[in-house]
Amino acid sequence: MGMSAEDFEQLVYLKQARKDAERNYGDYPNDAANLTRWGAVLLDLTQFQTDAESKNLILDGISKLEEALSINPEMHDVIWCLGSGHMMHGLLIPDYNVARDYFDRAAEDYQQAVEKDPGNQKYLHSSIKIAEASKFHAEMYKHGVAQHAAAGAGSGSSNSSAKVNNKTGKTL
Repeated sequence: MGMSAEDFEQLVYLKQARKDAERNYGDYPNDAANLTRWGAVLLDLTQFQTDAESKNLILDGISKLEEALSINPEMHDVIWCLGSGHMMHGLLIPDYNVARDYFDRAAEDYQQAVEKDPGNQKYLHSSIKIAEASKFHAEMYKHGVAQHAAAGAGSGSSNSSAKVNNKTGKTL
């Protein structure tokens, strides 16, 4: 199945945003806002990658977000985004006992974001919905939606021609 024009435009935009953030980092390595954009873009790019590539992007994105928080720990949007990265990482790990640690981290991040900005509905929603991550994870692996995540994670390639959105688990 080919990529829609909208998806292609999104991919081009994200790749350019990634390049811009990388370039800006060279000039301004302590710019927390740039690190945040970079981390978020890396997480967004996962929807266009294989699971193995996505895992690397997620880890890179988490690293950028953590670096942004080390510069400015009060950035609740970064904390929320970090929670999303941890949740996404957990969904790519077939072993639930390992994945659960990432879901727990995500829950902590979401709760911390809520505490810093209690009126933010997105943060509240995420802090509630993360409780369903374990169930969603089990369903993904039970139905084989994420089987290629396990196979592809070690080899750097996907064993499935179906593309799965790592954020939603839905086949694209």
